[in-house]
Amino acid sequence: QQQQQQQQQPSPSSRTTRSHRSFSSKTLSKTLTKTTKTTTTTLTKTPTRITKTTTTSTTTQIQSPTSPKTSMTSSSSKSVKTNSSSSSSPFKKEGKTTDLLPTPPSSPTLSLPLFSFTSSHHKTQIRILFTSVSPLEEQKLGSIVKKLGGIIVSDPTPDVTHLVTPPVKKKNLPPCSHTYIARRTMKYLMCLLYHTPHIISTDWVHTSDKEGRWIDEEGFEIEGDSICGQTYAPRLSRNNTNNIFSGFFFYLIGFGGEGL
Repeated sequence: QQQQQQQQQPSPSSRTTRSHRSFSSKTLSKTLTKTTKTTTTTLTKTPTRITKTTTTSTTTQIQSPTSPKTSMTSSSSKSVKTNSSSSSSPFKKEGKTTDLLPTPPSSPTLSLPLFSFTSSHHKTQIRILFTSVSPLEEQKLGSIVKKLGGIIVSDPTPDVTHLVTPPVKKKNLPPCSHTYIARRTMKYLMCLLYHTPHIISTDWVHTSDKEGRWIDEEGFEIEGDSICGQTYAPRLSRNNTNNIFSGFFFYLIGFGGEGL
């Protein structure tokens, strides 16, 4: 009986093994698991689309009593592409380009031909305006104009055909120069504005009187004024007979409200 009791009682070594197994199971049940999740979002902006890239990184740390910390890392990446309109191209919509300005009309614009000295423009009635002329000189020139069949006017108007003025000599011109320079008067400027066909020297009237007819104006044209010098303003004004904005197309955008 004593031998049977001794056999039924556990040995000290078996008790130690059982307690060690119990401790290991408890330790494993208390193992800490830490998970760290990191999300990185990157936006890439192009002229036509915005690309959104999201990267997720997960790190799990497992602590065990018998081994050092074990690190497990898993990463996943996904890319989301979103189409959007570019801020630098506000007029692009749904992949189509829309122009800001409408297409100008295809009809051709009118352009008047350049005036020619040698044309038969003397068939029209000559209307002469004087400027910077003394009263005595104006009286002499007026009699010549009436004798040749011209009309004298006193104010600059669009129907004036000739502005006659005595030339002045510029100091910076050579003595042998035949360039005609006029005084800058209000009548002179108004005739430039009205595109008067001929702004010429009084020598043209005297030479026409000697010929007994109206001669060609070429060679007697004023080429500048006493302030700006030789600018060829009368010729430029004559050739540019169109209106100042002729050939231009204007589009008014963003205007609204009452009274417009």
